[in-house]
Amino acid sequence: MTDLIAAVPATLRAYTDAATRAGGLADDALDAYATAWSTFASATMVPARSVPASKDAAVRHLLLGLDSLDRQPLAFAEALERLDANHDGVLSTDDCTSAELVSLYVQERVKDPNASVDAILARATLVQRTGQELVTVIDPGVGRPRVVSLNLKALGPLEGVSPEDLQEILKAYGLTGENGGPVHFVVHGWTGSSDGAAKSTADLYAQQGVNNATVVAVDWDAGNGGDKPPGWVAVVSPLGWLAGMGADKADDFEDAEGQAKKVGDDLSKVFTALAQANPTANVAVTAHSLGNHVALRALTQMQDPYDPVTCQKIPFSVDYTGIEPAIPRTAPLLDPDHYGALVGPRIKHLSMSINNADKALLAYEARPWGDGSFDGEALGDEAADSQMITYITSIREQTGAGSTTIIDQNSSSGSGHLGIDPGKDDAGLVRSFYQEQIDRITDPTVHGTSPQTIARNYIHDQFPDGLDDRIFETKGIREYLDRCQEQHVAPTEADMARIAMEELQKDPGMVFD
Repeated sequence: MTDLIAAVPATLRAYTDAATRAGGLADDALDAYATAWSTFASATMVPARSVPASKDAAVRHLLLGLDSLDRQPLAFAEALERLDANHDGVLSTDDCTSAELVSLYVQERVKDPNASVDAILARATLVQRTGQELVTVIDPGVGRPRVVSLNLKALGPLEGVSPEDLQEILKAYGLTGENGGPVHFVVHGWTGSSDGAAKSTADLYAQQGVNNATVVAVDWDAGNGGDKPPGWVAVVSPLGWLAGMGADKADDFEDAEGQAKKVGDDLSKVFTALAQANPTANVAVTAHSLGNHVALRALTQMQDPYDPVTCQKIPFSVDYTGIEPAIPRTAPLLDPDHYGALVGPRIKHLSMSINNADKALLAYEARPWGDGSFDGEALGDEAADSQMITYITSIREQTGAGSTTIIDQNSSSGSGHLGIDPGKDDAGLVRSFYQEQIDRITDPTVHGTSPQTIARNYIHDQFPDGLDDRIFETKGIREYLDRCQEQHVAPTEADMARIAMEELQKDPGMVFD
């Protein structure tokens, strides 16, 4: 027999309780320090004096580390109480457990202090059995939306995971929507991670009081594209972009595109397991650029669940926002087995932004490499009246697949390629996409068009292409729309017009940018 834990659980619990309360007081004191430093730094001083750098970030990092350490005794106490099969007060190998399981239990508990004991034990057991840590808790969500990361960076991460275990993993991490809240998947493109965008998305749910939402950052290996995001093409032509990118970057993009397709095939298993666990789950998907390969292949290849009583299929559908998809424009027509969800009932509402002046996608089309399966044109830079956009919208309408919103950006400002993070200062348009999507999946009275959609369309109708987007990115418009979301009131055209003119008066140069 080998003793793994021999302690009095009450003593361990008392330590964690006292230590975390002390940590909370330190955190409050740090908030006061941050406020005082900000006031001091912005003060006018005569004679002028230099302001010492704030210690806020460094101290918060230390407090976070201490908090994790302080929670470990509680985790050991739980492990002792939950795994001590013979109730002798000692956790040992006689209890049919192992040091590995205890370690995994402690790790999972420290990451997510709010989860139930049963959920933590299920997670630790599944990680031990499958050898895969597919889900990482980013923000456990204390009175606010949760944020987790779905790790699909390694190829074939689900090969050793049975469909039953996959369902159990999703349940253990609360990713099936069985708490009644929406589950929102965020899929990055040729960048490094979806985590930042997922955190910003959670903030938007919190803004509207939807605190039972779970946001899932789908992280996949997109190579080194994040080192030089699409913004670096802002002042060059597409062919100049190709020349400046070089062979290494070109190969990296090719690798990322191939990886996106394979990851989409894996993600389909996750959606299948989610649908089987909860056929009525309220699911939203937001995919950016190359990430549309991932999301659309997953949604197209996933399997609908069956009713165990009637043995009939239960159609599973999601709300989908595609931000300037870097996929072949003919993909849903020529490869319906992988991209058919775009025109079918799997997507109950399709919202897709396109930009005919997107330099990054123009460069994507000008590539001299590729497998030649399609015509090379990207869906994300189609014109609003193009044959493919008309085909997608008409097929969806004719078949009753669901509602469709096409956002025609038509702006050459910067690179013309929007990002994925709605929390960025210059992401007003992207922020509105997310807010509209949240409206659709949380408000049963919104069918396809949210009040945000109407407000955005008003700005696009009133101002020329390019200027409309710049106005939409202004602080005044953003703060007004945020207030509307928080107060659950619809923005008005009169307010939008007034704020737009105020912003133009502040910065007349917007007209010439």
